[in-house]
Amino acid sequence: MSVLGIDYGKKQIGLAISPATTNLAVGYKVIEREKLQYGSFLEAIKEIVDKEQVSSIVIGLPKRMDNTLGISAKEVSGFAEELKQYLNLPVILWDERLTSKQAEVLLRDINLSRKEKRKQINVASAQLILENYLSSKHD
Repeated sequence: MSVLGIDYGKKQIGLAISPATTNLAVGYKVIEREKLQYGSFLEAIKEIVDKEQVSSIVIGLPKRMDNTLGISAKEVSGFAEELKQYLNLPVILWDERLTSKQAEVLLRDINLSRKEKRKQINVASAQLILENYLSSKHD
């Protein structure tokens, strides 16, 4: 069974997946939140979960640098709980501090439009969140 990594954002949701046969995270896609109603993007995630035979989900939790939770973290926590109930799957919240900055560095020299680079940063962030989670399970 696969593991799905999610970088939850106000405009876009970045997704990465770890296929069942590996412990590697692979960038998957971006879901444009602005273009879908709330229930629609839950359904879009469900379609991916079903298609990829996902057994658990890891969502990046945007903690502050002092380890406290702000408004964004509370929003992500609420989304995680809804997703858990909607899909009836384990949902793990994972510290995502600095993953967006790491993703920006990884993509700095790639020749993409600003809009496309933003999408790829979300996917790369999801990939980093999932990689960090997976590596912690094998330490």
